[in-house]
Amino acid sequence: MKKKILFIFGTRPEAIKLFPLIHELKKQKLINFKICITSQHKGLLMQVLRLLNIKVDYDLNLMSFNQKIENLNFLIIKKLNKILDIVKPDLVIVQGDTITSMSSALAAKLKKIKVAHVEAGLRTFDNNSPWPEEINRTIISRLADINFCPTKLNIKNLERENIKNLYLTGNTIVDAIRLILKAKNFKNTKKFLNLLKNYKNSKIKIFFTVHRRENFGKPLKQIFHAIKEISKDKNVEIIYPMHPNPNIKKNTKKIKNQKNIKIIKPLNYHETLQLLKISDVILSDSGGIQEEASVLNKKILILRDKTERPEILGKIGYLVGSDAKKIISKFNQVINESDVTKRNSIYGNGDSAIKIIKL
Repeated sequence: MKKKILFIFGTRPEAIKLFPLIHELKKQKLINFKICITSQHKGLLMQVLRLLNIKVDYDLNLMSFNQKIENLNFLIIKKLNKILDIVKPDLVIVQGDTITSMSSALAAKLKKIKVAHVEAGLRTFDNNSPWPEEINRTIISRLADINFCPTKLNIKNLERENIKNLYLTGNTIVDAIRLILKAKNFKNTKKFLNLLKNYKNSKIKIFFTVHRRENFGKPLKQIFHAIKEISKDKNVEIIYPMHPNPNIKKNTKKIKNQKNIKIIKPLNYHETLQLLKISDVILSDSGGIQEEASVLNKKILILRDKTERPEILGKIGYLVGSDAKKIISKFNQVINESDVTKRNSIYGNGDSAIKIIKL
């Protein structure tokens, strides 16, 4: 009898990074698998599921306005128990560091189901930065039976914590980017093509995102102040896909009337990659975008005080936090530097999904 795997995820980044595994399993037809989503981030998740043609078997449908993660943890475990009893998987696969991943791993282990963790071993060693992701991934490591680590540093981090069953696989983000960029079935809308054309014609192209909880409040005000100052250069064009979180929306008005800042709705992933690919500099507090910058060989100012991806620092990545003066100063420095030297990706060669499935 074929073994059964249950993928559980709830956010857009999880879906993107698990997509290469799902894609490969579909091709090989060696293992039965089901997909369960929590809809932790409903709109953004559904967008990427449609784009990548990922068929969902179970949807916990837990998204609520301005949701609290402590409530989400309880609801995931409660609702997931029923799905685990129906599917009876031999293995549950979770990805990354979301509340969905941590709660799903815990729910599975309470039923004595084995857990595999994709993207294991990332650490800042500070539970408050990023919060609650650092807590989530530390807990998952204690629960997981198999840990798939993107880099050698991730392996070392887990060895220090006496975690076993560690495998160096690279990061499936490389697989995902390559699969999506070379696919011919994605069609750009006329609206996006116009956005892309204007962006290409700009002298200094900046891609900007912000969404992390630890940046809410005063840090967010500082970040938007820096963006406004940078936009005063007429040669600059800033693309800003605004995150739907209400805490972000209410602060965006500070840059609303700047002509060379394009505030747009969240893009689909194929569109995002196209813009990242031609950008000169990226400003973001996103963990995933740090990886994408590395794969696409782009300079990134990381709007955080700490990163769980230190491998990119000093090469293409620079920690600038939320201090406006520091952001502006570092931006002026990197924009005047020569182009980034082409480097081999620290996250592997795009064969992570095949390695993981073999293991």
